[in-house]
Amino acid sequence: MEVAIQKDTKQSILDIAEDLLHQKGYNAFSYKDIAVALGIKNASIHYYFPSKEDLGEAVVLYAFEKLKKLQEKAQAKNLSPPEELDFFLSIYQHYLEKKLKIGLIGTLAVNFAAIPEKMQIAGQKITQTCIAWLQSILEKGRASQTLRFEGDSFAQALLILASLEGALQIARLTDNQHFYQIVGQLRNSLILSITI
Repeated sequence: MEVAIQKDTKQSILDIAEDLLHQKGYNAFSYKDIAVALGIKNASIHYYFPSKEDLGEAVVLYAFEKLKKLQEKAQAKNLSPPEELDFFLSIYQHYLEKKLKIGLIGTLAVNFAAIPEKMQIAGQKITQTCIAWLQSILEKGRASQTLRFEGDSFAQALLILASLEGALQIARLTDNQHFYQIVGQLRNSLILSITI
């Protein structure tokens, strides 16, 4: 029972810290913010994460593991390229609906010079994974003639990722509808209509 409680506490700390990282950025939240949200003492957080740098790295690696699980889930469903693209887009819609309104990549990029090196490295790993995943979707879509785009798949993957991160930031300053308009435009420009 003690192990389950510890795992739940650690998981809850990571969940709250990830939300705070999205909402405020690395330097704008403290252990106290997490402790208050969970109704625990700061010492409980230090038990799992002795320093904020340890916590920051753990949060980014935790997000990376969630991303990998989502990628595996999409692959297990054997989705068509347009469906897999929609699945990827839904990850960003989740950020919006959770009222986080900024993607992890955007959060880390904005604070890049101020975050610890281990977080920088983990953030680069997430970014490279997203680009590779999008590139794979695009290449499968081009081969199956279900997705269309000019140029190479790597550049197009960068464009999609930058558009999604930017769409979240624009929604933060305006309203959610602008996010959906940007995503709709991405879909319209990439997905070929198949008429029978």
